[in-house]
Amino acid sequence: MSRFTSLLHEASPGRHFCQIHHSPESLDRAVFEYASQGLARGEGVALVIPPQRRAAVESMLREAGLSLGESIARLQLHLLDADEMRTQCQRDGVPDWTLFNGALDGLVERFRAAGFRRFRLYGEISDGIWESDPERAIAFEELAARAAAERNIPVFCGYHIEALSAQTALQPIHELGRVHTDVLATEEDEALRIALDAASREMLGAPLSVMLSNAGGRREPGEHRLPLSRRIVLWLRRTMPDALSRVLRRAEHHFRGASSPETLRTS
Repeated sequence: MSRFTSLLHEASPGRHFCQIHHSPESLDRAVFEYASQGLARGEGVALVIPPQRRAAVESMLREAGLSLGESIARLQLHLLDADEMRTQCQRDGVPDWTLFNGALDGLVERFRAAGFRRFRLYGEISDGIWESDPERAIAFEELAARAAAERNIPVFCGYHIEALSAQTALQPIHELGRVHTDVLATEEDEALRIALDAASREMLGAPLSVMLSNAGGRREPGEHRLPLSRRIVLWLRRTMPDALSRVLRRAEHHFRGASSPETLRTS
């Protein structure tokens, strides 16, 4: 079992961890893994997700043979709307600890009243505003980090942020490393790394992963927690900004054209 799968399954108390997915389908599968493992272990599960993710995860849970109706009826599973929760936890447009903590109190009380002493939370409150307002998204993550630590509960946060987009490459993704105890690799990260190395060999004469490992130098706070593919893009943005868009476009070509990491290695 890989490290990222292990933590998704175990959901260690007090950990505030996240994954950054290149595709929405990959994020759907991660939420399913987290939720299904919690339900199978007899834990309470709360998913704060947008409607499209809810539909995908519900479908996967049913296909896995889990009865959503029974889980909801016995208050083991709570499905909450991320946009509504975000609005509920702000005061004058600013994330507010008292409101956030109060909403969490309600969830905790419902779990305990139903007999669930252990429970896990998943949320996309921040992902929904990451592109338009990363500063406010990070403020929500700081509230979640405080809740995980003070209540000793696992909080998993998911993001859909394309790795090979020049626009998203300009976002402060290192901040996600700063405010989480762990940033877990995803099933896509190694293929993304291979695609970036293939593109940079063609365009720059050397693989970016090797260039990064040899470079050293400045790193942003939290950057060390990010998967290698994301750190490569940050380093490319800092050191060769003029080549950023061209390399990412070429890497996207490799990533989309490959059926597997093995295909990329031989391309």
